[in-house]
Amino acid sequence: MTVGLVLNNRDYGVALADSMVTIGDYRKGDTANKLLHINANRFYGAMVGAGDALNIFATFEDTKEREFTTPKKMLESVKNFALEYHLNIDRQAIESQIKIEEIAKKYKGKMPEVDEEQEGETESEEEDMFGFRKRKKSILGGLEDYMTSDFVAAIYDKREKRIRKYAVNAAFVAEDPFFESVIGSGSDSAGLELMRLMSGAPLNKLHKCEIAFFGLCAYVRATQNVGVGGIPKIALIDKDGSTIVSREDSIALANIVSAYHADLIPRPYAEHNAELVLRGQGKYEEVAQSIGMNEFVLKNHLVPLDSWLNLGNNLRYSPKEPCKCDGNCKEKEGDKGCEGDCKKGGCDGKCGKKK
Repeated sequence: MTVGLVLNNRDYGVALADSMVTIGDYRKGDTANKLLHINANRFYGAMVGAGDALNIFATFEDTKEREFTTPKKMLESVKNFALEYHLNIDRQAIESQIKIEEIAKKYKGKMPEVDEEQEGETESEEEDMFGFRKRKKSILGGLEDYMTSDFVAAIYDKREKRIRKYAVNAAFVAEDPFFESVIGSGSDSAGLELMRLMSGAPLNKLHKCEIAFFGLCAYVRATQNVGVGGIPKIALIDKDGSTIVSREDSIALANIVSAYHADLIPRPYAEHNAELVLRGQGKYEEVAQSIGMNEFVLKNHLVPLDSWLNLGNNLRYSPKEPCKCDGNCKEKEGDKGCEGDCKKGGCDGKCGKKK
């Protein structure tokens, strides 16, 4: 479970991925690096992956060990390696399952076949819990119509002096002409947030810090999806190079943007301070105090969005102080300090509360 996104115009690009990884059915961790920093002779940038974690990690390692002359050749290699890795694992699993069935037939008789039309969980379905029988023909034949990992890359081509974005799947490597590309299980929430931010925005004129703010907003919204979270990995790309945002700055940025989403700070203040952090000029202590933190916590403790929303709503709807009007005050109903039992025209002196 993942969210990976790449945003770019011709001059600036941002790649961002979460760090949560699921281990089996019951364990998870926030230690995965789903972003690959690319630095070749003729091009540089970053690539994010979503899907099978082992597939992504193996593909990234293979890519780092090779040298490529063009982005297209690198991405073709990514596609071919990721697909072959997936198919090889499945072939081995199928071969193991076949051997198990042969042993079972020899010593215990033939195992019951799966009735694909039978509904509900049955003993046969348990024995075929990974769907091996249903996949034998396509896997053993070396054919698959899907790929368990998807990749998106933002690459600055030194010869063309511009950023290009590419999508990779089992069938092809293709340039993606759109401003945004989002992959993974968190793509629905991230996509909705990007639609809100992009509407009416001059996308071709945005600076990388503004694009990064869009990406961070999409990331924090995506963390409300199951299996998405952890410290974001962020890469910034422009004509001067590709840089990876530090761990402390990534945490600070996520906290600032989450506080904005909880209405604890206004958007202009959040955008301004996010830009200062990205430029290496962060006013950490000032912004930390504005959202009830200190600098160390802001930069080292990632607070989940739901916790920020809980805090924001708790402050917004917390009970007001009892009315202390003595009959001579000018407070109106709803003013700070008025509980609401005074008339809209001012206290009538009958509320029974003294100064």
